Amino acid sequence: MEGQESGIGEVNKIIPKERLEKAPLNAVVVCGMGPVKLMDIKGSERLFPLQPYNRLNAIAAKLLASNGISDLVITSGARTAKSQDQGISEIEKKEKETSEGELLADTYDRARGKGVDKTGRVHAENILEVDSAAKTTFDNIIQAVNLLDSRNGGYWQGKMAVLSSEFHVPRIKEILKAFGLTSARVLSAEEILRHFGYNGRLYPAGDFGYGKSFEEFEDSVYRGQPSGLENLQDNPSYVTFELAKITSDRRLQEVASSLKAYYAEKNIPLPEVYEEIPSEYNDRF
Repeated sequence: MEGQESGIGEVNKIIPKERLEKAPLNAVVVCGMGPVKLMDIKGSERLFPLQPYNRLNAIAAKLLASNGISDLVITSGARTAKSQDQGISEIEKKEKETSEGELLADTYDRARGKGVDKTGRVHAENILEVDSAAKTTFDNIIQAVNLLDSRNGGYWQGKMAVLSSEFHVPRIKEILKAFGLTSARVLSAEEILRHFGYNGRLYPAGDFGYGKSFEEFEDSVYRGQPSGLENLQDNPSYVTFELAKITSDRRLQEVASSLKAYYAEKNIPLPEVYEEIPSEYNDRF
């Protein structure tokens, strides 16, 4: 990323890249990592993420796009900064007005990527979409599928990846399994960066802006998430509420049928509405 890549690590080698005629992925969904916090860089109109997760996710997505690995990149996440409306600083105001999707997109736009040529960067710029609606990890996936379905006659069949920090991978993988999205996969931002030659420290050392070390921040905000699957595994009503956002009738029925089987396997009681849902898609349902 221009002006900031040295903080991620030095590149020991540039891996040769082959331009692909057809991208192996139709879409990559980049998860926003809230809450939105920005560096207070005076006089800058750009959005500089304070915590590292959004920056790493955005750079990894830019590398995939610049190397022809995806036809579409969707940066996803709603507004998540919380502060009072009165007596707030300019940077706090900007935080409140910025969605995770917009922050990722701005960082993605500035990221150049080691070893990426001009053609790759232009391609990456032309395939970016911003989703500022998604409020949860479930929603990151649902809003992306809604976009793909709407662009493909109401029902899309293709290959999608969900990109996030490596500790987030188990959670996303379980959601994709429960939703029955068998053609989707999860990508770790850290693994992508290492693959393209980013070595050394990926995360900041010492106090990085929250008045605490990065390790303390990570432990208090994010480290509970790998096992934090309770809303998926133990609370079908919560997930069912999320399904109401799915716009395609066929997609809704397929995801609901998959969830029905997922919970039946775990012997978890379901809301009554699931009793009428067939085990597979039925256009007369």
